[in-house]
Amino acid sequence: MTAKHNVGIENDDDGEGDDDESDEYVRTTIQFTSTLPMEIVMPDGGCSLTDKIVVRSRTADVEEMSGNDDDFTFGRKESTTEKTLTKMPFLFGQVPDTFELRKGHKIGIAVFRTCEITHEDAEAPPYVELTKVYGQQHQACIYTGTVTEMSANGKAFLHDVNTFEGCSGAVVFLLDQNQPSDVTDTLHGLAVGIHSGGVDDRNNYAFKLPTAVAES
Repeated sequence: MTAKHNVGIENDDDGEGDDDESDEYVRTTIQFTSTLPMEIVMPDGGCSLTDKIVVRSRTADVEEMSGNDDDFTFGRKESTTEKTLTKMPFLFGQVPDTFELRKGHKIGIAVFRTCEITHEDAEAPPYVELTKVYGQQHQACIYTGTVTEMSANGKAFLHDVNTFEGCSGAVVFLLDQNQPSDVTDTLHGLAVGIHSGGVDDRNNYAFKLPTAVAES
């Protein structure tokens, strides 16, 4: 799964304007450090982002903070055990339906980047040493932070993980340190959401995983 805005709709390949079956799907490509690029089909990814979700309502002191609703898409479940995507190092489990994500939970995302990061990408002041915050290029890094706010309907949340442009679609998971008492050892490392993007220099936007994902 990834952020829906990361994938594009597959157009007809033959140029004849007819609707091929493949046009009903959205395709993207992923690659792990040990694999060749792999095409992934996201059958539900062509849905338009039409609804708005309000994370923070407007008050006399603050502006409304809102974004597109449901910015995540799911590929077909892969159960063939010999495939790369089903190997344990590449998989995240999901928190049980009974777990309630809330402000104060410690979260992280894992990012492997092949690109250089600029201060503009990170919206960081020029004096910030980017490698200390984001790690080295060509290696996996875990960026950490805290859930800072939940939307009124519980579908989205804000967080302060040190992200940069290009991190959208990363799985948000629970860390194993400095958690409130409701995050037990069995929940460490389990997925709770999908990072969608930055809102401003202090806030990032993410979606809580729906319970249906566990059955899809």
